[in-house]
Amino acid sequence: MWPFSSRPTVPVLRFSGPIGMATPLRPGLTLASAASAIEKAFSLSDTPSVALSINSPGGSPVQSHLIFRRIRQLASEKNKRAHLAERRAGRRSKRRGGSGARARFGNRHRRRT
Repeated sequence: MWPFSSRPTVPVLRFSGPIGMATPLRPGLTLASAASAIEKAFSLSDTPSVALSINSPGGSPVQSHLIFRRIRQLASEKNKRAHLAERRAGRRSKRRGGSGARARFGNRHRRRT
């Protein structure tokens, strides 16, 4: 395959770590820390969608909702789709059968038949 393909490239936002929980050595995910990456991914004009890869054991529901609302707001403003590639982290999410990310991003936009 030729390395310079004319097919569109989809930006991937990778979030990992606890949401909202900050320690001195490892800061958690917050809207303030993720805002520039989110803006940059949605500002690309030639891409039809943005992929999200979330690897988080959980954390603050307030911060996860703020990040969720910003992604949905930019998706509607820029007329793009946000797709979630779910990754599970931690023992609790495996036991429950999913993570909070799926409940936040995946269930709202399922096709209803």
